[in-house]
Amino acid sequence: MSRPLIEIFQLEKAYPKKNHVVPVLKGIDLCLVAGQFLSIMGSSGSGKSTLLNIIGCLDRPTSGVYYFDGVDVLKSSDDQLSRLRSRSLGFVFQNFNLISNLTVLENIELPFLYRDDNSTEIHRRVHLAIDQVGLSHRKDHKPAELSGGEMQRVAIARALVVAPKLILADEPTGNLDSGTSLELMEIFRKLHQQGSTIILVTHDQKVAEFAEDCFTLHDGRLVLSKES
Repeated sequence: MSRPLIEIFQLEKAYPKKNHVVPVLKGIDLCLVAGQFLSIMGSSGSGKSTLLNIIGCLDRPTSGVYYFDGVDVLKSSDDQLSRLRSRSLGFVFQNFNLISNLTVLENIELPFLYRDDNSTEIHRRVHLAIDQVGLSHRKDHKPAELSGGEMQRVAIARALVVAPKLILADEPTGNLDSGTSLELMEIFRKLHQQGSTIILVTHDQKVAEFAEDCFTLHDGRLVLSKES
C-alpha cells in the first residue's frame, strides 16, 4: 500500500492574547491519500483557513506532527518549505489574487518565476492548464475584462500549471453567485476524476458535497460528516 500524501497527528494551533492563549485547532488528525477529494466546513472563525494554511506550509502549528509526502514539515526550514510549496502545492483563494496588468496567460505563468523549467515546457503546461478550465479564448485578456467566474478559472489554472501533488482551495466560490459556483465546482469534480488531490474549505453545504469525504471543523476538532 502506498504511503499517504498527508499524515497529521494531534495538530494544535493557539494564538497568544494578552496574558493567555486562544486555542484554534485542538488535536487535529488527518490522513489523505493521493487522488482523494475532501472538503472542510465550519462557521466563520472556526479555524478552517488556519488549518488550510498549515497544510499548505504557509503557517506552522503550535504542536503536533505533519508529514507531507514523507517530508517532516515541522522540521523543515523556511527555504525547504518554499521549495515544497512551489513544486508540490497549488493554491486557489477566494479573492482570485490575479495581477491586474497581466494577461490571463501571464497570470498563469507566474508560478514559474521561482522555477527553472525551460520555456518549451512552460508553454506546454500553461496551455494545458488554460484548456483544462476552458479559457483558451480569453488568454490575452486582463482580469478587468473577465467575469468573477472566469477570474477564478484563471486562478485554478495557475494552481494546476505546476502539476501539484495537492490543490488547496480556500472558499473558492465565496465571491460567486450560486450558478457560477456550481459551474466552478464541476471543474473541481472533473479535475478529481482526472486524478487531482484536492482539499477544499467552504461554508456552503452544496459546495462541500462535491467532495467524496466531508469534514466539519467544530470547537477546534475535525468531525467526519460524509464518507465516500
